[in-house]
Parts: sequence; structure tokens; C-alpha cells
Amino acid sequence: MSDMSGRDPDSVMRSHLARERTFLSWLRTAIAFMAFGIALEKFSLFLQYAAIEVGVQRPVGSPIDAQVLALTLIILGGVIAIAGAIRTERWARCTGTVENQPRSGALLSLSGIAALISVMLTVHVLFTHY
Repeated sequence: MSDMSGRDPDSVMRSHLARERTFLSWLRTAIAFMAFGIALEKFSLFLQYAAIEVGVQRPVGSPIDAQVLALTLIILGGVIAIAGAIRTERWARCTGTVENQPRSGALLSLSGIAALISVMLTVHVLFTHY
């Protein structure tokens, strides 16, 4: 059977599920960038304390350098989450498969939550000093 646009319903659903999987891979990449940024910032802190314990006066590299790199990764993670949502919606409109499909509100809200987490992590890295 065909829907009103003449497309096979199974084909429309496969297209929707493929878009959903692609969006989730964007989101997974965004979360990985944010996690790597936090890990980098925390590992830099560990190296500072280890250098002090060993007796090194000035560790190689600055904590500011690690903080800037960590902030860049965290912010980039938020941008990737938003970009994934925008591309997913654009692709749905471009292919004309928006009608007769499950709503993607939950997936798009996940993108917003990831962007909000990115902002919260940025504030944490900026204002938490040990």
C-alpha cells in the first residue's frame, strides 16, 4: 500500500529511522567531545599536583593551555549537538518525509539538553579553581 504521496510506507519509515540513527551519532559525538574536554581539564590538574609532589618547580605546559583546550572541546560538543539537530530537521524537510512520521521532539530535546550541559560544563571549567 502507498500513502497519499505515492511512497511506500516502509520506505518512509526506513528513511526516518536512518535519520534518527544519524542524529544519534551526532549526539554521541557531541557527548564524546564534552567528556574528552572534562577529562583533559581534570588530567591537567592531576599532572600539576604530581609535578608539585615530585618537586618540579614549573611543569611543562600551562594550566591555562589545558583549560582553553578543554573549553574548546566542550563548546564544540555543544555546537555539534545543535548542528546535528539542524541537519536532521533540514534533511527531513529536504526529502519531504516529514508528514506521516513519528514526531522528533524527543530527539531534538536531547540536542537541547546536550547544549545546556555544554554550557554548564563551560561554566564549571571557567569558575572552578583548585
